Amino acid sequence: MIRAVLCNPSIDAYYKIPKFGEQKTFTSLESFSCPAGKAINFAKAAKILGEDVEVSGIVPADDISKFRKFLEKYKISHDLLEIRGSARINATIFEEESQIAYHLNGESGQTFEAEGFSFAEKLSAKIEKDDFWVFSGSVPKGFDEEFYKKLISECKEKNVKTALDTRGNPLKFGISAMPFLAVPNETEFQELLSDEIKGLQNIVLKAKRYSDMIEYFFVTLGKDGVIALHKDECLLCCAPEMQNQVNAVGCGDAFLAGAVVGFQRGFSFGEVCRLATACGAANTLNGEPCKIDINAVWRIMEKVKVESV
Repeated sequence: MIRAVLCNPSIDAYYKIPKFGEQKTFTSLESFSCPAGKAINFAKAAKILGEDVEVSGIVPADDISKFRKFLEKYKISHDLLEIRGSARINATIFEEESQIAYHLNGESGQTFEAEGFSFAEKLSAKIEKDDFWVFSGSVPKGFDEEFYKKLISECKEKNVKTALDTRGNPLKFGISAMPFLAVPNETEFQELLSDEIKGLQNIVLKAKRYSDMIEYFFVTLGKDGVIALHKDECLLCCAPEMQNQVNAVGCGDAFLAGAVVGFQRGFSFGEVCRLATACGAANTLNGEPCKIDINAVWRIMEKVKVESV
């Protein structure tokens, strides 16, 4: 079983506009909204790829029924702990003229210290041999910034594989627990280093610092591909140029889903990279994050370029 941990759920709204300018009001826009959070996006893609996945999360009472219905729609198992309040709201505005997506991420106005402690205890009790745990997304105010680190350490004690995809101090502390794999994007990696990154080779050199700590370390670079490290191997993985792209939100979550599913199925390092890269690319073809087309994934996978760097 793949278990995805949802700490900071949201309701995500998506809008498409012709262009920004003097116009201040836009009507009759193409739009939609759905329950989200990196763990939900990940779980959706992993389920579409054919794996059993469960989302364990904390969800505010005002919106918990929406989250349950959404997960049930995709036949994703879930174990949700109800807390007070409402889910934060994120918005993505895609400007057609420039092909730029603007992301507005909300933050919960509440502090969840007691809830964090209860949630950690609940998760600890669920750790079992042969599971694969995925810790992704930010943690809400009041949570211990070592929340992921402690759970990763508990998983390692039971020889349970873990994946980490977060930012800031939760990433810094989580990496110190040496998860099985970690997937920061370029911005998150630069923040982790507290140092300027200058070009691809510089990223490679700095990423190699982590190859002794973490078995599989990926740095996603958006349209420039992915740097993938495993022991002495360092690969640059690039998807083919994609036509008719609709939305880039969730590409990192789809990439992580492909990587975890590949490892679960015993793929080689190179094939894991191909599958993960193809999933990230396929995500751009649908408006809803991580609602990937499995046939598109296999087609793109054949065209992914993987080379040593």
